Amino acid sequence: LDGVNGTCDDLHQWLAPFKAGEANLIFIDLEETTTVSMVRVWNYNKSRIHAARGARQVELYLDSTMLFMGEIRPAPGNL
Repeated sequence: LDGVNGTCDDLHQWLAPFKAGEANLIFIDLEETTTVSMVRVWNYNKSRIHAARGARQVELYLDSTMLFMGEIRPAPGNL
């Protein structure tokens, strides 16, 4: 969301604490009516060693409408 995409730099990635049985939630408020044509998810990508730290099972909603529910692939750990 900071405009830097396809990176291995920690300054441009998120990593949330994981607790078994609890969901991690991310909310993005666009503040006004906005046309969204596509959503691209780039998984956590610090390095190959850390590639398994990203999300796996994901649900994506727009307001209360589910747009996607499934597994996303791990990042490659490089560019």
